[in-house]
Amino acid sequence: MGGQNSLKVLVVEDHSFQMEHITNCLSQIGVEQVLTATDGVKGLDCVAREQNSSTPIDLIICDLQMPNMDGIAFIRHLSINHYTGSLIILTAMDASLVSSVTQMIKEYKIKFIGSLHKPIDTKVLIEFIAEASEYTDTPLSPLLPEGVIESDLIDALLNNGLQSYFQPRFKFSDKSFAGIEALARLVLPSGRIVAPDCFLYLYDKLNKSAEFELQIYSQAFQLIKIWMQMGHPTQISINVGPSILADAHFYDDLLALVKRHGVPADLVTVEVTERTLIDNTAMAIEYLSRLRLNGFNLAIDDFGTGYSSFKQLELLPFNELKIDKSFMFGIEQDKQKQAIVKSTVELAKRLNLNTVAEGVETTEAWDMAKAYGCDLCQGYLTGAAKSKDSIRPQ
Repeated sequence: MGGQNSLKVLVVEDHSFQMEHITNCLSQIGVEQVLTATDGVKGLDCVAREQNSSTPIDLIICDLQMPNMDGIAFIRHLSINHYTGSLIILTAMDASLVSSVTQMIKEYKIKFIGSLHKPIDTKVLIEFIAEASEYTDTPLSPLLPEGVIESDLIDALLNNGLQSYFQPRFKFSDKSFAGIEALARLVLPSGRIVAPDCFLYLYDKLNKSAEFELQIYSQAFQLIKIWMQMGHPTQISINVGPSILADAHFYDDLLALVKRHGVPADLVTVEVTERTLIDNTAMAIEYLSRLRLNGFNLAIDDFGTGYSSFKQLELLPFNELKIDKSFMFGIEQDKQKQAIVKSTVELAKRLNLNTVAEGVETTEAWDMAKAYGCDLCQGYLTGAAKSKDSIRPQ
């Protein structure tokens, strides 16, 4: 098991399920000092009490909409009380409100890590917590998933323990097959398969992200080469994380891989998240523009979960936009999500971008996305991720 971490975190959230989910995530990555409060008043009492102790709170994860004292008033009181730790906000509210609150936090000079839209993306939460730990004197030393030791991660790089799984995409227009996305899985010697949310960030901590991602890319391109030889050239999407995008060798390594496997660049879509772009703006512009110059496709992933979305569309030559799954979950009954997805598709059409709806799990969600004019579907409704031996060209 990995080591424990002395980061002290306060979670201020009135919804019991969300509270439990966040505390479980914190426990999973080794954060044992977790305090909780169900509203802003109780949260302030906790902050005051801990400020007088030898170990004040390092990070607060705070909902905006709460009884007694909402998150906005709570943040103002944090400033008044000279809170020196970091802050993550949680919300299901619209982007304009969150943008305003974000600006308010910056004006109050509070260390702002970011905002999480509900339902919470575990991967992003873990990344945020890791970032918050860098502001403390005790960097994150995460606990690994049960039964996994750190050497398993290194062994996986050397002994084919990392495997690409592939999730299919289908066209809304006629339900025809439109390509696949490569997704990583850690396969232990016992045969246990570990999901990426549980280990991706650990490779970053071990400075092995580039080695890990290139191994996944190589497997993906090998599959596409086989399908091409069978007469089925297929579009493949790959994710590029912040660490590899900041790697000086990224561009050359990716070009060398597609050349080695004989895969045309125009069959490959490189997906980057908004957060990746924010963290590495200069390098992102250089490397991703050069990839487009060489025929690769570019997709902005998790669109709408950050608050610089439109700026990223202006900066980089994207030709695909992926609507984040948080907007598709529960869209059937949520008028706000319906408006967001519809307007996003309309924007993409005006910019000549293809659109992909992620997280489509019901026929009602499919029907709505299709009616809005979305191009491609990716989700459990049309197919879960499969191993290379289980998926077939269509």
